[in-house]
Amino acid sequence: IDVYYGSRPKGTEVKRDVVTLPPMNGEIRETVQDTKAQLPGVFVGYRGVKQGDPDGYALEMLTDILANGESSRMYKRLVDKEQIAVQASTFPFQLEQVGAMVLIGIAAPGAEIGKVEQTMYAEIDSVIKYGVTDAEFQKAKNIAEAKFISGKKGLLTNALALADAYATFGSTEYVNNEIKRFYLVTKDDLKRVAKKYFDTKNRVVLTYIPSSEKK
Repeated sequence: IDVYYGSRPKGTEVKRDVVTLPPMNGEIRETVQDTKAQLPGVFVGYRGVKQGDPDGYALEMLTDILANGESSRMYKRLVDKEQIAVQASTFPFQLEQVGAMVLIGIAAPGAEIGKVEQTMYAEIDSVIKYGVTDAEFQKAKNIAEAKFISGKKGLLTNALALADAYATFGSTEYVNNEIKRFYLVTKDDLKRVAKKYFDTKNRVVLTYIPSSEKK
């Protein structure tokens, strides 16, 4: 037992390189002809914030409102109402030094992927101009609570959360207080971060087009 699970002497101090990314000064676009793609798709990534940044909680709530699930803004408009897409989704994430918000739109058969992309931007612009509704804000808080509770149900998820908190912040206490940080977010915060981070100059756009040509 001691061989595999016993303590070991502390090693030398690890010197970690600090990577500083320069600000993005313009949109980056690329179109990929993909032989494996069955439908056109657009992947829009906005540079976000590092783990623990207060804006990260507002950004996560905002992306949930925009494109998380069938009741989200983009899904209801692109898939249900206009029927120009078969999927609208998102995955935000924050890492040790930087994060991102990725929005995804998969075009419906016969629909133009350019229209899908522009409609996604229209929903972002609506939040920037008008903000979110009380119902949307409450939904985002409910999702945050559900994620927090579900993440505490299993031993593995708890262990991973504790390890991540200790490695990133030097304390496991971060895990216990994380949900409180979501409670501090206001509707005005969502409007503010939408304007600050969902900017044309702060995004990378990858468009995938089905192709029958083999390289």
